[in-house]
Amino acid sequence: QFFNGNVLAEKTTINILMRLPDLTENLQPEEYQIFYEEDGSFDLMIIDERSLFVDISFMETYYMELGFGRNPSKQHILNLSKYIDPELLKFHDPKILKDGYINDDLYALPYETDFDLLYYRPKDTISQNLVKKMESVNWDEMVYQIMEIDNYPLEMAISHDNDLFNFFFEYTSNKYNLTKAYDPNYFKVFYNDTANDIFDSFFNVVATYTNNTIDSALFLPYEDALLNFINGESIFFRGKASHHHLFSSLSDDTMENTEEINTESNFSFASTLPPKYISAKFNKYLIVNKHSEVDKDLLIDVALELTSKNMQLYRANNLGNIPTFDFSSFSTTDINSNTNQ
Repeated sequence: QFFNGNVLAEKTTINILMRLPDLTENLQPEEYQIFYEEDGSFDLMIIDERSLFVDISFMETYYMELGFGRNPSKQHILNLSKYIDPELLKFHDPKILKDGYINDDLYALPYETDFDLLYYRPKDTISQNLVKKMESVNWDEMVYQIMEIDNYPLEMAISHDNDLFNFFFEYTSNKYNLTKAYDPNYFKVFYNDTANDIFDSFFNVVATYTNNTIDSALFLPYEDALLNFINGESIFFRGKASHHHLFSSLSDDTMENTEEINTESNFSFASTLPPKYISAKFNKYLIVNKHSEVDKDLLIDVALELTSKNMQLYRANNLGNIPTFDFSSFSTTDINSNTNQ
């Protein structure tokens, strides 16, 4: 589920651990255990925010405690505050940057961000009509409208834990206002008297769009969902904003040379936010192993380079990754300059 990237710097090997994209297997705690062993097996790690600081969050994952106890963050992640000038990080979105702190100490550098989108065929009249209503309908209403249309199935890959959680929170946010501004204790909706209704209705909407074959959604790989969408076997593809780059790379020549893809589908794509325009946003961070035997100053230099403005623009242009920039202060001239480079 993870791969190890090696960076060579003056004959020094720096081991970087990151999760492969869009995996369908469940998280196994022993795979994270490799990083947290105190022999410094991995020097840098690119980690999802839902695993970052999980020991001090109001929602915890069973896997983390099972693997290595309750308090891994301060014990194993290097405090970056004394190494990095805050002025160097001002190009990041302040909210994303803030989530890399514990109190006033910086432990994680923003690496990339992403959010959910629904991809559709803009030349399809039925898809267009559904998209026009997207801002005003909730998931229940949209699914029931789709089910009333013949030969327009809906398939969504929610087999990975994060995708299932994202869909669940988007669905719940359609029904309730899950914001701290509206209700500082909004998360209580998941375990008070309202919880039964939430879980029952979520189960029902999944059962509806899968025609009561829920396993087909829980075990559907991303790749199959994408292929089914391209072949016209699903009205939407529920993916990430970063997948835009993937669709852009699907040229006519590529499709003609791929036997599995139905070239008669006249494939083109567009995207929209999910129902009510509510989308799960999620970030990844780069952290430094406190127990690494590599020189800390060298690790900091590599970490800053990997999360730098130029490197994020490079990944955006070539891989489709979404930068963690504060776009309100990031000028068009700056973006064009870096893109031309």
